[in-house]
Amino acid sequence: MCGINGIINFSFPIESSLKIVNSMNQFLDHRGPDDKGTFVSKNKNVVFGHARLSIVDVKRGHQPIIVNHKGNEYAITFNGEIYNHNELRKGLRKEGYKFKTHSDTEVILKSYIEWGYKCVKKFVGAFAFAIYDGKKNIVFMARDRTGIKPYYYSLLEDGTLLFSSEPKGILGHPGFKKEPDNTTIADYFLGMLTFAGGNAGLDKSFFKGINGFNPGTYAIFSKNGLNIKEYWDIPIFTKQLDTKRKDFVKYLGEEVEEAIKIRLPDEVKFGTALSGGLDSTIITAVADENFDGKFISSSIKFKGDTKNPDFEHAQIFAKQRGIKLLTPNLTAEKMISDIDFMIEAMDEPHDTIRQLGMLANYRTLHKAGCKVVLTGEGADEFNLGYYHKFPGLKLDKEQCSTSKKFRALWKKRVPHCSQYFTKDFLDSINFEKVIDYNVSNYYDKCKSKNPIERMQYFYAKKFLKFLQDANDRCSMINSVEARLPFCDHKVIKIALEVPMWENLKGGTEKFVLREAFKNKIPKEIYERRKAPLPANEEMKLHKLVAKELDKNIKHASSGVWSILNKEYIKQLNNLFKNRIKELENHLGKGKGGEYLTAWLPINQEVEIRTNHVFSVLTFIRWYQMNFA
Repeated sequence: MCGINGIINFSFPIESSLKIVNSMNQFLDHRGPDDKGTFVSKNKNVVFGHARLSIVDVKRGHQPIIVNHKGNEYAITFNGEIYNHNELRKGLRKEGYKFKTHSDTEVILKSYIEWGYKCVKKFVGAFAFAIYDGKKNIVFMARDRTGIKPYYYSLLEDGTLLFSSEPKGILGHPGFKKEPDNTTIADYFLGMLTFAGGNAGLDKSFFKGINGFNPGTYAIFSKNGLNIKEYWDIPIFTKQLDTKRKDFVKYLGEEVEEAIKIRLPDEVKFGTALSGGLDSTIITAVADENFDGKFISSSIKFKGDTKNPDFEHAQIFAKQRGIKLLTPNLTAEKMISDIDFMIEAMDEPHDTIRQLGMLANYRTLHKAGCKVVLTGEGADEFNLGYYHKFPGLKLDKEQCSTSKKFRALWKKRVPHCSQYFTKDFLDSINFEKVIDYNVSNYYDKCKSKNPIERMQYFYAKKFLKFLQDANDRCSMINSVEARLPFCDHKVIKIALEVPMWENLKGGTEKFVLREAFKNKIPKEIYERRKAPLPANEEMKLHKLVAKELDKNIKHASSGVWSILNKEYIKQLNNLFKNRIKELENHLGKGKGGEYLTAWLPINQEVEIRTNHVFSVLTFIRWYQMNFA
């Protein structure tokens, strides 16, 4: 919905920071092109900024919202949506609260005044907010349960706390010294080579000193410093075989349908990202049946593709329902030209070409006038959608059966990953600590002892962050808000109560979810197996990626080569170009792209893939854009 910024120091007045916060707001203009606002506390210790994308109470929802309650000053800057705000408002009115707006922002603020820190447990939605409490002289900050909305912070040497919706907001502060985070860089490349995606940790970024608030946490910042507490975690527990059987199809169907319905906006135009898969089709079907009017959908399509099952299935459903279906119809050249735009949106390198399609899809929906888009992220993580495809589940079940074995899998890729880097860089990082961070936080922390459920927890933490970040940045760079019904915490709770064998019936995945919506979707989609977000398989794109990397190797600054091993990167790209030639010689000119985008099992030796070189290309571009 918006972009938030703030500067706080309870040791001395910082009213001069107002100008800086205004500048930080401008760095987030894409997140909030409709309105800007600021707040300075009476004691001059707190400055908030806000860039608004108007969706709820469009006319009167200006932020920050400031209230005086019983002689005390309170203020809020908020990014997100609270979908049960009308229900909460009714309850607060009974307690004597009055409201000047119909916005969910005012409801959050008065919920905090009434219930304090516990207010976060009452919210259904996606949120990142900061509240100044003048009575206690603190700032209370919170982030939603799965991390749909981003939230970054940095503590400066003088005790000042900076926060922002994106790293670029903090980078806009003149007191912040910009440096790459070597540990995150190592984690990115090791994750790319080991599992489904390379990215920064949940509480980290690619910039040293810029951290993220973990999903499901709140924080209190006062003169005593920053205190962060967890209020929610993914509810994966070891399931008891004698648990009373539930009608999971009925209950899951009802929760999913409700989650979709409450995310349909009533003040602005919206659309759906329709991939032609199960999840996006369910969302579009429920939206079609519950929205009194017309909306549009968009599906990723690549010009030159000889086949695109996603788009073909999206067409089947759109035609059946009479829904207008758009497509970016991307060329290979356009995808290459969008690389810097994607990096600018994400403030980090990226290891897959797939998000270039996502970026273009949101751009298409923005051009069609949409301010809100519903998308299917989260369904796979909580309904065993990855079971047959991703490393560590069916493919590598035994290798991920214990913490010790899981660590060994990470270590298996370290020698290969080390080749990417210079000796000086390798001396500055510790792969053991990188592995321990991932295993401890995303595997060992799971309360279930079942190895499949632990891997489900791993993907619901690490890979869901990868997807949610991509959706947030790719949508918001286009001034569009992405809404994720399958990440509703009530949906997650029911989905995770379903026994594993129920979801894997008939050799499928997400069986219970399929059954719940069997009568709302075409047979072709009901029976369709899980497929990843489409990647352009046209060989022309992969050749252009290699060409672009050659060009960047030639022109990259010396700083890049203080991190990456230049000679190895040259060899890597030559290996990639040779693989392209081999595939074309064997399959025919322009064919074989699907072999370059296929997932690589962990128990298999590394074979060259497009993501191996694309991750390097985007890293070089990210470094050049920030440090050259």
